[in-house]
Amino acid sequence: MSFDSAVRVNSRVAVITDPSVVDTPGWKEAEIGSGNGYGNALSITTILSYISLDGEANGTIDLIFQEQSKGIDLVTGQSLRFGIGFELPGSDADLKWLPEERILNEA
Repeated sequence: MSFDSAVRVNSRVAVITDPSVVDTPGWKEAEIGSGNGYGNALSITTILSYISLDGEANGTIDLIFQEQSKGIDLVTGQSLRFGIGFELPGSDADLKWLPEERILNEA
């Protein structure tokens, strides 16, 4: 197996086989990018409600919609665009089916 193939395979293989690992102090204190966000349904709903209801948290919600990085993912080969914590759509990103503008449902 080539190095590139090995990286692609290994990046998609789950390394945690025991679900109780995520309830340990070590997991909760670790800094694993995109891997160990820890919360419950209420905390996640609260965070996402600021976005979906066009709210703000200390004036910072718009930052997640500002492009922070863009390019080809070296593992998946996909074109990706990211704000802060969220993948963004765009004509040159692989999320072409999403509209490029910020869209919120109005009540």
